[in-house]
Amino acid sequence: MKTKEGKKASHPLLRAVLAILGLGVFFIVAAGLLPPRNLKTPWGVRERTSRYVAMPDGTRLAVRVILPARVEAGSRIPAVAEMTRYTTWYRRKFLYNLMINLGLEGVSKEPVRRFVDAGYAFVAVDSRGSGASFGTRPMECSREEAADWGPIVDWIEGQPWSNGKVASYGVSYSANTAELAAASGRTGLAAVLSLYADFDVPGENAMPGGIANGSVAAWSTGNIAEDKGIVADNPVVAGVAPVDGDRGSRLLKAAQAGHRTADLGAALSRITYFDEEIAPGYDADSLSPYGHREAIGKAGTPFYVRVGWMDSGTANGAIERFLGYPNPQVLVIGPWSHAGWHFYDPFLASGAGTPELDRAQSEEMIAFLDALLEAGGGAKGASTGASAPAAGPAGAAAPASGKVIRYYTFGEGVWKTTATWPVPGFTTRTLYAAADGRLSGEAPSAARAADRYEVDFGATTGTTNRWHTNYGGGRIGYPDRAAADRGLVVYTSEPLARDTEITGLPVATLEIASSATDGAFFVYLEDVAPDGKVSYITEGELRALHRKVSPPSPERATLGPRHSMAAADGEALEPGKPAELRIGMWATSVLVRAGHRIRLAIACADADTFARIPAEGGVTVDILRDALHATRLELPVLER
Repeated sequence: MKTKEGKKASHPLLRAVLAILGLGVFFIVAAGLLPPRNLKTPWGVRERTSRYVAMPDGTRLAVRVILPARVEAGSRIPAVAEMTRYTTWYRRKFLYNLMINLGLEGVSKEPVRRFVDAGYAFVAVDSRGSGASFGTRPMECSREEAADWGPIVDWIEGQPWSNGKVASYGVSYSANTAELAAASGRTGLAAVLSLYADFDVPGENAMPGGIANGSVAAWSTGNIAEDKGIVADNPVVAGVAPVDGDRGSRLLKAAQAGHRTADLGAALSRITYFDEEIAPGYDADSLSPYGHREAIGKAGTPFYVRVGWMDSGTANGAIERFLGYPNPQVLVIGPWSHAGWHFYDPFLASGAGTPELDRAQSEEMIAFLDALLEAGGGAKGASTGASAPAAGPAGAAAPASGKVIRYYTFGEGVWKTTATWPVPGFTTRTLYAAADGRLSGEAPSAARAADRYEVDFGATTGTTNRWHTNYGGGRIGYPDRAAADRGLVVYTSEPLARDTEITGLPVATLEIASSATDGAFFVYLEDVAPDGKVSYITEGELRALHRKVSPPSPERATLGPRHSMAAADGEALEPGKPAELRIGMWATSVLVRAGHRIRLAIACADADTFARIPAEGGVTVDILRDALHATRLELPVLER
């Protein structure tokens, strides 16, 4: 039984515990309410500052600068600059301040934190007509937006901390603008870091094969709302942050009130051909960085380019850039989702999570830049993540001249290097559609043979495919395709006698006769394991209206059969009459093991991703496989 003295003795302990708890609560509340520290730098300004910078036409752009605090007085440093339409700085809520002040922000600081820690200034610019910037957006990646890069580089060079060297940087949309910076003609632009960019926006993302990607509409709607200052409820941020000194957000409100943003999703849904006008002075082709190729090539700015094999069609665009631009280039093609946030290999697992992938990505960019921009006190010799194959290949130094591609091979988990494309040593193997769903090495000899397909317009590759990751950076996942294939037309080879690597651009030629005047055709390259599991490797798609094969373009390198998607080349199908569709698939590198089989699967819909063509009604398609009309698959292979 406790004595009164014992009870009294426990009171000080209880008070001490309550005091400690109270102090902890106080610090947590303070950490959530107080803004993150913002120290003075040797240049007499704070680590983080923001202001408006006027463009030659008078439009004021919001520019946010983050400087390294730990540099010697009197030093000059290079800058990494990003121009984005996604808003560069938000008002922080309690939870976000808490995360920053307690050091819990983690991956969201990548790669800005590492650029700054490596001795670079980081300059973030809200593209005109977005964020806190003034102006309008007559079209995404507009000519005016591209032209803003020149004055921004000039402004950076004029800062007291600048050594006169700038690298443009971006991921996704801002990777496109980073590439446009090279067209500015500014000698101070010493490098371009372009990650997961769309070299050909309509052809490799928004309308591949001329078929509308439904994700564009939601993307465009979200952008328009944010440009107007309408933001979804969020536990960590509360709308766009004003620049320093904008009391009461008066300037921010004025900028947002003047924002006018073109609805790209609606514009693309109205067109059939890439040379149709989608806004005054713009057609679908004008959205793409390759339209500035002459100025970019003349500048000769070195490029570091990073893409994922499964990130929409961006790998093809990156290879086209590699082949078409004379600029020195390091091109890295890996097993990643959009933005490189998630590892994906259909045959191999990895323990590499988003923080590890992001860190390796940042360090590789810094290794590339350090040799070019002379960062002050940076991470020279830092690890490039070579010890983690999922994260990236070893080495990232920019070649003094020339180019290099480092690419990952699915199913093997090995990084390889080539200076040319196609990769030397591969030969073309042709496999033909044959009776009983076989894919044969022998050309057909029958006078007439076909397989009839009553089109299943509910066929889908799901909502975690290569197209959906491009709009948000979500994980990629293709479940076992065996069940889905039962609703498609499939042709499967005999088991392979040897391990066989496929690296390059597979091409499928469909010989068809349709009951409709148009249609969307999808071809899938798949691996069939001995236990029956079916793994997606890559795909291609083409709207029948655009099937005419055009001669190679003098303006750009073309991988596989080229379809102009222009009005002059459009040709409707004649119901019941044979027609040929040559479909270049998205490039890949994969090792198909001995004992596995190769499959060509054919569909006429991908319901969760692409527009239905025709919009209504049933359709019957005959897949022809006779001597005159041989449906076939061409693969770049190397047997082991």
